[in-house]
Amino acid sequence: MAKLLVDCRVMKVVALLTFILVFGCMSSKSEWNRVDKPMETGNPLALIDKADRQIGEADSREKVLELINTYEAVLRIDPSNYEALWSLGSYYLLVGMGYPDNADGKESYYKKAMRFCERAMYTNPDFRGLIAQGEEPWEACGALSKKEIAAMYYWYAAHSAYWTECLGRTGRLLTRRLPSRIYKMMKRIGEVDPSWAEGRAYYAKAVYYAMLSDFYGGDLKKAAYFFRRCIKEGPDRLSRRWGRAKYFYTRKDNRKGFQEDLEWIIAKDPKTAKGTYPWNVYYQRDAKEMLTKIENYF
Repeated sequence: MAKLLVDCRVMKVVALLTFILVFGCMSSKSEWNRVDKPMETGNPLALIDKADRQIGEADSREKVLELINTYEAVLRIDPSNYEALWSLGSYYLLVGMGYPDNADGKESYYKKAMRFCERAMYTNPDFRGLIAQGEEPWEACGALSKKEIAAMYYWYAAHSAYWTECLGRTGRLLTRRLPSRIYKMMKRIGEVDPSWAEGRAYYAKAVYYAMLSDFYGGDLKKAAYFFRRCIKEGPDRLSRRWGRAKYFYTRKDNRKGFQEDLEWIIAKDPKTAKGTYPWNVYYQRDAKEMLTKIENYF
């Protein structure tokens, strides 16, 4: 009995520390709520052009990290460069999903993606004003416009990946408000431009409703509707069928649909398919891996 009481106390302490660490990391503004001064001089447009060329070749971890280095070089010259900021959100997310060092590396990359997206949103003066008044990004996102839609999307995607891949059952209970925060940002994307990137707002909703259990607001009927909608809007985008296979068909125990979607992805040319090449490479590689491990899903 005494040992049981000690174990319970230890578990409570661990849970409390987990809550403090996780919640503190998710809500802290200190890492992004500032405007840095330029550290170097140079031509940021030339570096953006270099990044555009690198995107067409970034098919490995090393090349994606080189691309990231180029965008970070832009920020040393122009710390508020919106394109560099949201792009770092996208490609740090990609490294976390596709090329992590380990499980801890995933979390680190996702949090970097979140912070760069928040810095990108911070270039909007109305959003910046609300943050100065004490609002959090998911509370202030109503001030964001179509210009900031990429930053909103990758913020949503990084938080979603963090939720699904980095938090166990206890962690999700301790951060149970996170899905509602993700929802607010996702909702704003649809408000400013539901047709952006051939219906990516619908794709965001599809994944959101598919990845969450009913307890946290998941809804497979809504997921099915939004997957149909986003695939209709962007039928040639690899992400749509990748997301449907990974998050929806696995929960519906639909092995046939899972296999068909992944085989469709594998048959495409990542260079010519819609979307960016580095992300298409990841979708195709992950599709192949999921097919080889299909027994783990069904």
